[in-house]
Amino acid sequence: GNEGILEDFLESILDIKIDSLTLDVGTELLPDFSDGKMSRVDVRATLSNGSEINVEMQSDIKGYSEKRCFQYWSRIYSNAIKEGAKYTDLRKTICIWILDGSFYNEFEDFHSKWEMIDKKHDVVNRFNEIEFHIIELKKFRESAIIKPSRKEFWLGFIDHSNEELIKLACNNNDKVKEARAQLEKIRADKELMERIRLEELYEWDINTGLERARN
Repeated sequence: GNEGILEDFLESILDIKIDSLTLDVGTELLPDFSDGKMSRVDVRATLSNGSEINVEMQSDIKGYSEKRCFQYWSRIYSNAIKEGAKYTDLRKTICIWILDGSFYNEFEDFHSKWEMIDKKHDVVNRFNEIEFHIIELKKFRESAIIKPSRKEFWLGFIDHSNEELIKLACNNNDKVKEARAQLEKIRADKELMERIRLEELYEWDINTGLERARN
């Protein structure tokens, strides 16, 4: 019931106009044959033009890697085709990763967009089904925001460390204001908050076990 909130956020990040989208409640991806691991995405949606969207929030910068990002993309891209369908039925897949940290030291911009190009011949607009957006919140917090845009309003709300920017965002964007109301509603639901806390503890236990196994 909150598709309008997601539409506004995605428009601000992707710089496109979205007619409509459908939220996919099935966020588990089929495992690869190589490792048999099941992946679970944070947000998955399909735009009216057929493009698949995946949004991931990564609170621990160590949990992000380009290989993991590409793995999520490849699973969503390949899982979209049904048995008997043609390769031409495959649609563009866009992955947005929001990192609570800083990853790319090569540039200061907090939002990077990654696509395919032919470096030898300087050819673009090929392999158009691939698109990644990486948002680095540490860079965002440290950036000099003179006149916030719709994108910066949304990132200010997601980062949630600058109360003045959050208030400004709510005053200037009705969808951000709506998102904050939904957040307060979630926080007031003690049973839901307890389920979230237990799920976070479970994920922490799993990650800790994997880290110990590696060492």
